[in-house]
Amino acid sequence: LVLIALWLAVSIYYLYLLFFRQQPEYLVNPNRAQQDPIAAAVYWAPFPIPEKPRFGFPIQEGWKTLGVLGAWGYLGETYAANDDAWSLRRWYLTPFRKRDLSEQPDLIFVAHHLQEPDPTFDDDVLDAYQRLGEVRVRGETRLEIWGQQPLPAPYLTFDAEPFIPLFRSEVAALAPVERRPVLARSERLGDAVSLESASASTTRPARGEMVHLTFVWLPQAPLALDYKLFVHVAGADGRPVAQWDGYPGLNTARTSRWPTGQPFDDHVLLAIPADAPPGDYTLLVGLYDPASGARLGDRAIAVTPFTIR
Repeated sequence: LVLIALWLAVSIYYLYLLFFRQQPEYLVNPNRAQQDPIAAAVYWAPFPIPEKPRFGFPIQEGWKTLGVLGAWGYLGETYAANDDAWSLRRWYLTPFRKRDLSEQPDLIFVAHHLQEPDPTFDDDVLDAYQRLGEVRVRGETRLEIWGQQPLPAPYLTFDAEPFIPLFRSEVAALAPVERRPVLARSERLGDAVSLESASASTTRPARGEMVHLTFVWLPQAPLALDYKLFVHVAGADGRPVAQWDGYPGLNTARTSRWPTGQPFDDHVLLAIPADAPPGDYTLLVGLYDPASGARLGDRAIAVTPFTIR
């Protein structure tokens, strides 16, 4: 029984590495895998490891996150990367346009784990760029985001996990994205900007659930400041039990650069805390001056009733 249990444990861990962990060091860099004493001893193979083994797309490397951000029009339009895998150009990063380094693309993506290293990539080009942020998978940095222009937030950190289902619906969908019911229309914040519409993936989330919110802002006049966005799930006392606070466009957009009369689609991923008290609340949204804390229009817009299950 002990040997059977040990065999099952080793087999299950092997399946975890290959199908769930998807550690690319074992899939793409066989020489390094052979140098790993645990891998060499436990998962020894009587045959040579293929020079370029392939299991599938690097689904847990964070590329889906960049694909979603590109589909939403955030960060930039053109990119270069140190990885030149076909799956990146034809699947994950299709919302962006690939450019050579000599063309000075808006963004440079630096992957820590490579499928097909680009032989023309030169790290020296990063000297002309700024590291804007990173994409993490299970808390581990997998992708670095470099750009020519600074963003309103000093550094962005994106966790890849919430973007996986969004990639399927926003980037890889075979049919047009289904429109969600509009929860609010044409609510003004002073004379400068109005909330044209708002929608949510659900208004009855369970505790621990991630809610995808979309707000469409319409600047009525130039905005002098870079306002921050606040989203509150609040009770009758006004205290939020769940909230999101940051610059629009997931901390990528400056309101001072919003063209007058041009709508801006603002996506928010609102995490409902696992310990949030169940009950009925109101979803509130607004903009505020990060220096003074003053709310634009001196108000918050009540978007919809919101129930936490």
